[in-house]
Amino acid sequence: MKAILFTLLVSLSGQLLAQKDSTDRSWMLYPSQKVSPDTSALMTSQPSDVFEGVNDSSVYFDPSTSLDFNSSKKGQVTVAKDGRIDALTEFLATPKESKPVQIDGFRIQIFFDQDRNKVLGEKTRFLSMTSDTKAYMEWDAPNHYVRVGNFYTRQQALAYIEKLKGAFPSATVVKSKIDLPEFD
Repeated sequence: MKAILFTLLVSLSGQLLAQKDSTDRSWMLYPSQKVSPDTSALMTSQPSDVFEGVNDSSVYFDPSTSLDFNSSKKGQVTVAKDGRIDALTEFLATPKESKPVQIDGFRIQIFFDQDRNKVLGEKTRFLSMTSDTKAYMEWDAPNHYVRVGNFYTRQQALAYIEKLKGAFPSATVVKSKIDLPEFD
């Protein structure tokens, strides 16, 4: 008895939830409209006569038919789009300054302080002493750091630190992300 009741319930619910009419193709039109006698002809026509005499803004294309690419008829496509798409396309097309590729390596930390002006002064003092090594100012709350150089190994950094010990006695080697060298 339960099996018969279950089967009856399933078959009735399937019919209630099914689409009303298989010939109603208004859901395939854009913009959404009811099918009128003028547009119902579009749904059953062949590809060669689909666009003849159509002045409606919605056109149906039956995917079960094929396109006639050998036709001499010319068509026109009008694209309606938001104006912000052009602005986005222009923004994405403009070249941006790329960040240099960074790898794990070592730098020499020559100074750190919470006062940004003091740190900037030490960076300037280092750059006035040497022009062949880059200096980087980094911030990790609450301190600002001056780190110099791009060294692949700790030994390279230790060899360079010997040159700085006179001017920067508190200089230490720290692990950091370093820039790859630029090739000419």
